[in-house]
Amino acid sequence: MSKTPLPLDPTWITAHENPVKRTLKQWREHSRVPPVLLLTGPRGVGKREMAYWIAQTLLCERAGFKKPAEDEGGLFGGATPVAPSVDPASEVGPCRSCAACERAESGNFLDFKEIAPEKDSATLKIDQFRELKESQGYAGFAGSYRIFMIPEAERMTNQAANSLLKILEEPPSGWVFLLTAADPSLLPSTVISRCQIMRLRPLQPETIERLLSTASVPAERAELAVRLASGSYARALDFCRDEPWEKRGAIFQFLSKPQSQLSALVDWSAQSNENFTLLLDQFEPILLDLIRAAQAPAGAHVFANVDGARALAQHFETSAKKLGSRERALAFWMGRSERLFKLRREMLTPLNSKLLAQDFLIPWLEAV
Repeated sequence: MSKTPLPLDPTWITAHENPVKRTLKQWREHSRVPPVLLLTGPRGVGKREMAYWIAQTLLCERAGFKKPAEDEGGLFGGATPVAPSVDPASEVGPCRSCAACERAESGNFLDFKEIAPEKDSATLKIDQFRELKESQGYAGFAGSYRIFMIPEAERMTNQAANSLLKILEEPPSGWVFLLTAADPSLLPSTVISRCQIMRLRPLQPETIERLLSTASVPAERAELAVRLASGSYARALDFCRDEPWEKRGAIFQFLSKPQSQLSALVDWSAQSNENFTLLLDQFEPILLDLIRAAQAPAGAHVFANVDGARALAQHFETSAKKLGSRERALAFWMGRSERLFKLRREMLTPLNSKLLAQDFLIPWLEAV
């Protein structure tokens, strides 16, 4: 997992002011913080970033979320009371100048732990929760909340999810869990039932533009990345990196002559979960282009993948001819799109990634 995103770019906060700030104000006004918050939304819309910002706010010495004495705390799944120390109408957020905020922004967060999947692992395993269970009953070092963040919680194994559920059912006083999940339907219903849910929407193009402007990416790549990102900053940033950018050429060649690039694309995507995600992220807007073109009047559609427009147009005509009609080609592309969606779930399981890549790519040989 990458380093702490703090101090958070204000662009993220502005993008998600509603519902994040609205929810925190409600917590502060009612003097109650729920023990479990689940942030949902598509990959790359800022769930982890906002979870860090929420944690910093709860631990801030001046934000009005100071935990009261131990005997006043909520037990057995109830919300934990807070002791308001600021005007309820004031702006919500970390002060960024108290000792707690300075520690957070320097990467020395007290009373905060992120439990993330290990590098190149498809799952969160039960071993990663043993330290959490062993520390059960201990209060925060600074006398405030003790916050545990679990990004990509849908990647928990069944054993890990069951282990966490036992703690969520009777959380110690002052403990707060921040979970993120792009697909909450992959979480056990028993876990979801313990959560307050906050959904983050896809980012607006102008928001992604502002974020990319601080990431030192080539302007020509940034413009296309915003167009293809589908509201995901992570996807836009990936499109701008050298390796994915160069792979686009191989993918467009694959559309014209699948056999020429099949083995190379399969081997590359099977190297890591990151590469497999990049493969699917590249094909998703390509399939969307082809589906929209098949549904539009002849010549009326403009491809969003402008750098591969010629290859897409050639593939469109070739596939319609080989499969017998535009309608049959449309059915093929829709089938590949549905398979792509399912693969995003299957890649979280112990299935062989090379076999998954072959399952997605090999059928294209029949369409060209």
